[in-house]
Amino acid sequence: MDGAYSPVGASHGVNPSVSNPSITPYSPYPNRSSYLLGDYYCNGSTTKSKSDFKELCNILQDPEFVPADIKDTKWDTIDRQLGDDGPKSIFSTADGWREGSVKIRIPSGKKGVQGADFIISGIFHRPLEEVISTVFASERSKEFHFKPYRLLWQCLGSETAPQEVYGEMYSSSAFCQAHADLQASPPEPQCGLPRAVVACMVWSDSTHLAEFGNASLWPVYLSFGNQSKYECGKPSAKACHHVAYIPKLPDNIQDFIREHNGKEATAQMLAHCRHKLMHAIWKLLLGDHFEEACCHEIVVRCGNGIIRRLYPHFFTYSADYPEKVLLATIRDMSGCPCPRCLIAKKDIHQLATVTDMRCRHDTARVDDDGHHSKVQQARKFIYELGYIVNSTVVDEILKAESLVPTEWELGVWKQILIHLIRILHAVKGGKVQEFDAHFRQVPIFGQDTIRKFSANVSEMKKLAARNFEDILQCIIPVFEGLLPQPYDGQIQDLLFVTAQLHGLHKLRIHTEHTLTITEQVTTDFAQLLCRFKVTTCTAFDTVELPKEKAAHLRQQARERRPTAGTASTVAHPATSNVNAIDITRPQRKEFNMDTYKCHSLGDYPRTIREHGTTDSYTTQIGELEHCKAKQRFERTSKKDYIKQLVAIE
Repeated sequence: MDGAYSPVGASHGVNPSVSNPSITPYSPYPNRSSYLLGDYYCNGSTTKSKSDFKELCNILQDPEFVPADIKDTKWDTIDRQLGDDGPKSIFSTADGWREGSVKIRIPSGKKGVQGADFIISGIFHRPLEEVISTVFASERSKEFHFKPYRLLWQCLGSETAPQEVYGEMYSSSAFCQAHADLQASPPEPQCGLPRAVVACMVWSDSTHLAEFGNASLWPVYLSFGNQSKYECGKPSAKACHHVAYIPKLPDNIQDFIREHNGKEATAQMLAHCRHKLMHAIWKLLLGDHFEEACCHEIVVRCGNGIIRRLYPHFFTYSADYPEKVLLATIRDMSGCPCPRCLIAKKDIHQLATVTDMRCRHDTARVDDDGHHSKVQQARKFIYELGYIVNSTVVDEILKAESLVPTEWELGVWKQILIHLIRILHAVKGGKVQEFDAHFRQVPIFGQDTIRKFSANVSEMKKLAARNFEDILQCIIPVFEGLLPQPYDGQIQDLLFVTAQLHGLHKLRIHTEHTLTITEQVTTDFAQLLCRFKVTTCTAFDTVELPKEKAAHLRQQARERRPTAGTASTVAHPATSNVNAIDITRPQRKEFNMDTYKCHSLGDYPRTIREHGTTDSYTTQIGELEHCKAKQRFERTSKKDYIKQLVAIE
């Protein structure tokens, strides 16, 4: 049985290459007392509370805690040993972090001049095949599901056929099909080991690590659909594994482009480089070893003692729209904004109609020879012949399909809410203040289910997805009566169906019957949204909100700021006065439903049928995992913090 995996350090995760008789269950801590204090420091919160104080008291009162044992403890040495992932580390380094670099090609922008290679270093990542081996060899894999099953439900006393129940990833149609395909494929020569699918689920999302400053992190998380979604959703289960930290484009890329191209990089050039960086990092993660594992297996002695051949399959990739654009190699909100199909932006308003559903099926994006040919042809023009990335000849090849070589709360509902507040501002008469006063009267419900609306909701300051969900659940009685009829009734209808559709999409268990209801409610929602746009919105002269106006002024100030090398930094007085008048006048804002997030609502029923309910792969799981990174950031020196986060991880 070649390649059989035996878990290293099965007892304490000890590196088998380090033979040291002094290693204890508390290593690198010298004794239990030091370990208890070290655990309190490493795993406790960064801000002290009463519970932290009680935990410290419990440590001091522990019968085995001896104050004399911590007197000579070398804490700095221990911290270095905990962060060491080299060959002399006392811990297993099989799935440890690596620091690598990638190379991206920068177009010259000059005809007849080939592009130059730019190297981006300091990319921290973990080999995916080794993460899979470690997780599936651990004790936690005892609860994993290696064989799919179908879940059926039949109403008691009913003569109708049983209905399919959709919930977990390991009981989804996609998992069942992948398992059936694997079992039907030829096995490895002279091998009788059971074979199983590893359901890989990926999240990636950029986050700010501090309230002030520019410190940010772009992590990639890996979880497994073989594990119950009720476990994966709990941060305490540690089911989200950090596998990479994606860097931003370094500042010196501008210097590199100016040196090789003789001019500054355009916005289109930098967007092209971001696409290349994202795919170069994934090429690093999906290296030769992982490709071999996908084709021929990872042999692992799983937590229940059974040796299996594991075959990784990617089932979901949860990311916000800008990252989907990078991953799917399409243009941001262009003529064909959907990463799944080729629907035209002008046709998105046909949501949930027969034409719309047919278009999703007939124009689904396919990574076929035609796609490859267009991309290769465009790359030749850009890198070998020196055409700029947004040149006419390149656009003629790619623009027809918008090629380039989210969530409810922060998507459709946020868009509707913003325009409702614009309408209240347009009505005047204190309607915005009345709207905020109504929300302050909403009582709390449950334990943190609905929290008190203390701040003005109309200002929408620092609202997370959870806050927008709370607003949606409470807004119907709050908004009632703020507008004259028939507009008040039209908005009440829209809000009710919006809340109904949101609830259906958030169900943790679906049946075929509830999915049929979801499809019908989606059609009702699309019709009401069109009526809202055509009838309600056109009745009010809506302009940008004060918050939007302030952001618009800041953007114009940045655009008008003189750059280095500008011949003259003094604007003509007359021009300045005209522009001052233009930028201080609020711009008219109309409701826009031709967005990708609106279009994506029609994909929910099909996605749930294929991959289970949305709570298995919602982006909120990744956002919740950000809390760990933010807590760990507080323990860094704030300088070169990614390397320190890797050591803490």
